[in-house]
Amino acid sequence: MAGRILAELGAEVIKVEPPEGCDSRALPPFAGDDSLYWTALGVGKRSVVAEDPTVFLDDADVFVESRHTPGIQERFPHLVHASVTPFGTSGPYADLPATELTVEAAGGLVGLQGNADRPPLPMGAMPQAAFHAGAQAAADIVVALHERQASGLGQHLDVSAQAAVVWTLMSATGYPPNAGTNPPGTSEFRGIRPEPIAPGLKLPYIVPCADGHVIVFFQMPILGERTLHHVVRWVEEDGADVPEGARGKDFRRWLTELREGHLDAELLAATVESCRAFVAGKTKRQLQAFSARHGLTIAPILDVADLLEDPHLEAREFWTDIGDRTHPGAFAKLSRTPLSSGTPAPRLGELAQPTP
Repeated sequence: MAGRILAELGAEVIKVEPPEGCDSRALPPFAGDDSLYWTALGVGKRSVVAEDPTVFLDDADVFVESRHTPGIQERFPHLVHASVTPFGTSGPYADLPATELTVEAAGGLVGLQGNADRPPLPMGAMPQAAFHAGAQAAADIVVALHERQASGLGQHLDVSAQAAVVWTLMSATGYPPNAGTNPPGTSEFRGIRPEPIAPGLKLPYIVPCADGHVIVFFQMPILGERTLHHVVRWVEEDGADVPEGARGKDFRRWLTELREGHLDAELLAATVESCRAFVAGKTKRQLQAFSARHGLTIAPILDVADLLEDPHLEAREFWTDIGDRTHPGAFAKLSRTPLSSGTPAPRLGELAQPTP
């Protein structure tokens, strides 16, 4: 990932590979014989086969590796040398074996995932730890290159995937030092069900719709209350079933009315079920448009195919064709110096080795 980002920034990136090719070329999923993982991560790079990458470093500005080769700075003092490893190159975990899942778990991410009434849920769909570490390495490299303009010297960058994952936890890291506990709904709080707003009331969260699922949030003060109100009005306007007591009723203060005893809990539960059944017949696009029009807490859960057809991304020309594949666009839109869309992932060993 670090090389992919640097290539988009305009760097010439050369992947030094063993004769059998790098491991990324063999990772699924595949389209025919092509690894789509390598197809995505290899964009903008060149490939050379060599056993010893240091033969290229006299003229290089940056050397990125997934381990730490000692002595590089002494031999090549001009070089920015980035080691991207699971736990960094120092500390008690530095030499431990690791997988994507173990690093995500060690970084605290897995502990936050999943519903609060059950154990943590490992995702594992994409290598988030590796990708975040790669992005961190690319940012660190840009900073080090800027510093080199003043000092004339390179330096070693010690990038820990575990630390990169910790940075993704955002406000969760503030709970133990400031509140003395983990975030609500995680760790020691798992399995503790919150008290229902009213007996027997089951408010929706992730609900099915005509072509997938959407998030519907009614229980947030003001925004959630407004969402229930507008959905009930939509149900009525479409001529669908709604409880008699809910027809024409203003639900924009339903939380307060329920708490003060001015709203019947059974009527509310029946109204919510009518809304759930109504949402099931609408498409994600219909629900998204309705939510945006009225400022509601309804959000479609888009799958990857949805993203490819998303009108907003299309209007912003997000998708780009590189070779015979369609890829996500550059990570930043710069008006004067647009990022490079790059060339397709290279064939193994397309570049000749340097002559000794």
